[in-house]
Amino acid sequence: MKSTFFLFKHQIDGEIRLEADEQRVYFTCRWPFDLSNDNWDEWTDITNTFAFGKYRSSIMRLAKGKEVTIRGIHGGHLSLKVLGKNKIEMIVAEKNSNSNTEFTITLTASAEELLPKNILQCRE
Repeated sequence: MKSTFFLFKHQIDGEIRLEADEQRVYFTCRWPFDLSNDNWDEWTDITNTFAFGKYRSSIMRLAKGKEVTIRGIHGGHLSLKVLGKNKIEMIVAEKNSNSNTEFTITLTASAEELLPKNILQCRE
């Protein structure tokens, strides 16, 4: 069963969500494309799935200050870089037959917050 371990909400509408089960980490992003104009009904919608073990080891390297890229199970990737205390640059690319979308955002979070703790505790 999937459980949410990280949620980053947009101040008006939209979110970035990370969920995990014992084998996979699921990334979902629904983010407003441009709220600065009156026609803001366009959205960035990206999903990707990562192998749990690769995701976990990559986030542990991120916590040591290393820049990491995690390949998606079906293509695409998630790249993370620590910019400063509680600031992480996230670039996620979704690649499949219908999409070639890339999304970049700076998260207010630590690397430790990106680890799936409830499953992590069960697996150690």
